[in-house]
Formats: sequence, structure tokens, C-alpha cells
Amino acid sequence: MANSDTPFGLKPVYYDPAYVREFNVDAGTATAIFRGDLAKQDTDGNASVMAAASDDFAGIVLSCHNSDGKEVNSLSASTAGKVRLITDPVAQYEVQCAGTLAATSIGDQADAIWTHAGSTNTGQAGVELSSSLAGDGNNAQFTILELVRRSDNAWGANVKVTVQASEHYLKAASAAI
Repeated sequence: MANSDTPFGLKPVYYDPAYVREFNVDAGTATAIFRGDLAKQDTDGNASVMAAASDDFAGIVLSCHNSDGKEVNSLSASTAGKVRLITDPVAQYEVQCAGTLAATSIGDQADAIWTHAGSTNTGQAGVELSSSLAGDGNNAQFTILELVRRSDNAWGANVKVTVQASEHYLKAASAAI
């Protein structure tokens, strides 16, 4: 049975709640923000969605809040509000791979890839894990830890894996194997 192709961003599996921090979002932010998006801390201390693997990763969006403080599915582009981020540098996340991975990918590193838009209906991000760097020994944003063990998930295309940040603004980058 083939894995379903249903990107959902990064879903927290393990994190220390002490690392959940609230950040403001500027009305000038050019990109909509969804749960499970990768976020960076801007120079003004606010948060925005990462646009490329070269941005400094600060955390995963846990929730979005409008300017009145009400939790919402997402923050549209050019909308001020707040986000709660998981900034735990050793947090673990479930993510779908945009390509194909095998069991030999455990321990490899890979970057996020932004090929899908987030869903305003579900509030979930569309970011996935790219398979392009896995296995080549290059450093990347995330280390692949294991296969998500479910009956509807197997190594191959669109596999769901557990990852941990290998490049994070609160810790030194870890080297690829």
C-alpha cells in the first residue's frame, strides 16, 4: 500500500513545554503562517515564516493568534498577530517526505521544502522534508531519527519520519553522518 501524500508541516512528537515562547508577528509579514510552519526570529525580535533553508531556524509554529489574542487557524500575509513557537532545540517532529526515503536514511540530514501552501481550512502548513540531501553527507536542517510507526506508513515515497533540528538558533549545528 502506497503512503498517502498529505503534507501537514511539522507535528510535534516530543518537546519541553518550557521552550514554548510567544512571538509577535508584524503586519508587514509577506507570508501566511500556519501550524507546523518553520519560523525564524527577525532582527526586531518578532517571528516570521522561514522562506529558505538558509534562514536561522527558531522553532515550529504551535498556534496562531489574531491581534485580539483569539486562536485562529492561520495568520494571513500582512496580518499582525502572535504565534506560539516550540523553540526547544532537541524537540522531535513528525514530517512527511516530499520524495523517497529508505531505512538507510536514518541518521542522514535533510532540509525542509516549501512546495505546498498551507491550508486555511485545517490551519496546517504544507512544508515537507526534502529527500535531495539525505545520504550525501551534507549538513542540513534536520536529522532523520526514525520511521513513524503506523500501519499506513512505510519507507518509500511520501514516508512520514521523525526528525530533530540539526541547525537551530539555540545550539551549534550537528554534523551529518
